[in-house]
Amino acid sequence: MSLTLSASLFASAWAAFLLGPLLVGRRRWAVRNPTLALHAWALLFVGGALGAGFGLVLVLRSAAEVTRELGSGRQLTACQTCHAAAVYGASWLMTAAVATAVCVAAYGWSGSVLHRRRIRRVTRGAAAGLPGQVVDGVRLSLLPSESYAAAGTPGRRSRVVVTTALLTLLDDDELRSVVAHESAHLRLGHRLLLGVAQLQGRCLAGFACAAEAQRSLALLAELAADDRAARRCGPTVTASALAKVAEASGDEAMRLRARRTSLAAA
Repeated sequence: MSLTLSASLFASAWAAFLLGPLLVGRRRWAVRNPTLALHAWALLFVGGALGAGFGLVLVLRSAAEVTRELGSGRQLTACQTCHAAAVYGASWLMTAAVATAVCVAAYGWSGSVLHRRRIRRVTRGAAAGLPGQVVDGVRLSLLPSESYAAAGTPGRRSRVVVTTALLTLLDDDELRSVVAHESAHLRLGHRLLLGVAQLQGRCLAGFACAAEAQRSLALLAELAADDRAARRCGPTVTASALAKVAEASGDEAMRLRARRTSLAAA
């Protein structure tokens, strides 16, 4: 019973890991409901991880019981011998699979964390020295640059950095929508979410859907932040800001995001 249950949990875990990327990959419902799609993907990922963990615990527990039976000196029937072989084989296979996934994830996560910390130290120190202001309770730093860009710096002293070119391009209401967009990324934990998606992509490197899922999740995070900004500042203002940046930078993806947000205002 334990072997069957553990095998079912393990199979369900792998199905969840594979279904998650397929669920968010270029689906219309996901584009319409990006926050729901991100939550569904995260739920499948967490459920898959828990299923794999519980399945491994159960099969190891079964292996320990079989070891105690073998150590008792009792003569095993042919059926019991086959069961013991199946339990040992399953325990080795599941342990190897989980250990490989954990090692790949740990290696990728450690490198990602170190890289992120270095970037955070540099950006936070640079942002603190930039001139700025407060917009809707959010600290805004201005970066002298001719590119049209904005980014949020995470941490306890989080702030939003925008370039002077972007500040010149937008009016006050549109700037507020940009600040709301970047603040949404910080509050909704999109950095962590995309970091986990990157780890999943490394674990599923042999599957074609893995890279596509990473791109889809990054787009959904942008759409979710657009929706949050539209609710705070209005869809017309948010669409106008996206359209201006798309026109100035030639970003076709942002032009499509502006069209999507403007449709919500109609």
